[in-house]
Amino acid sequence: MKLKKFLLSCLPLVIFIDQFAVAQQPVPFDDKRWSYQTRGHVIEFFQGYQSLYLPAGEAELKDEKFLNGIIEFDIWLTERAAFQGFFFRRTSPGNHEEIYFRPHQSGNPDAFQYTPVFNGDAAWQLYHDQYDAMNNGFISWKPRGKGMGYNGVITFSFGRWMHVKLLVNDTQAEMYLDNNEHPVTFIRRLGQEKAAGSVGLQSGVSACWFANFSVTHLPSVTLKTKESFEPSRVAGIITSWQVSAAFGEATLKNTSVLSEQFMSRQSWKTLETESNGAVNLARISAVSDSTNTVLAKFTINSDKEQLKKLEFGYSDRVRLYCNGQLMYSGTTNFRTRDYRYLGTIGLFDAVYLPLKKGSNVIVLAVSENFGGWGVMGKVEE
Repeated sequence: MKLKKFLLSCLPLVIFIDQFAVAQQPVPFDDKRWSYQTRGHVIEFFQGYQSLYLPAGEAELKDEKFLNGIIEFDIWLTERAAFQGFFFRRTSPGNHEEIYFRPHQSGNPDAFQYTPVFNGDAAWQLYHDQYDAMNNGFISWKPRGKGMGYNGVITFSFGRWMHVKLLVNDTQAEMYLDNNEHPVTFIRRLGQEKAAGSVGLQSGVSACWFANFSVTHLPSVTLKTKESFEPSRVAGIITSWQVSAAFGEATLKNTSVLSEQFMSRQSWKTLETESNGAVNLARISAVSDSTNTVLAKFTINSDKEQLKKLEFGYSDRVRLYCNGQLMYSGTTNFRTRDYRYLGTIGLFDAVYLPLKKGSNVIVLAVSENFGGWGVMGKVEE
């Protein structure tokens, strides 16, 4: 009996040791399990390691069904503009979780990026934490409130190997750099559904080197950040949208009135608002010339005829209708306002709706280029 109790008491210690001390061997880049979709990748000996030189594209371990555990690798960055990182839990082409580095933004709040990817649309315009630039009269970056861990400040060291370690547990994750004991980010809520999938590396715009890629599967992982996640809703935020099937943006060209006949032909699906206050419309469809627009609608029941303020955000273009009548159109495309304009979503615009007594249908036709297809809204009172 005493022996049994002793063994049971040792079990948590065994799990702890297994999580942090037992690592899988790196998967060589010439292993047949790798699938390459690249433009001229090279497997070479570089700076002490067998490495993957990845100029553009991705390398995927398709047979890895990763759910919880640890992903580790080394990356050699240059100062050139680039988007280089990795993905995990890929359940089908274009559907996965993604983290990448922007070495050209070293020291800035967008030095790294987490985003879920739905139907091939990486949504950095939707999944972003805001930072203040001016603090105590000086330019310095400070998070604006409690962030979700989508992005943050990293000052990269170039011309050397940087170690990357990601811990994933169910719907949360932590990322560590250079074996630091503190994570550079705690992702409070992963965007994709919890499901096992493949893992891999990717690079865009400029090349980098990867080495020592390994995956450790674990039933669960203890994260250093001891924090549960309870989404807080902004008062008046629209929590549920009816979203149509996707169609081509040209369908609504010069359309100032949405006819009942047009609306009746649409099929609708309910999308719930995510913790960032927005809905990711890429859940509906991949983006193409014939499927770059959806209708997102909700209903306001008014006890009288009145004007009511609607604050809203969108990406990338919108046409807003109240009871079928066009009230507003706008664009937030990447770099449409200045060279650093990102087009990130937020409650940055407002329109005053002429409500009638009874039911009022508000429709936003939202069109996408790239970088995030979303909509959000907040009704006064």
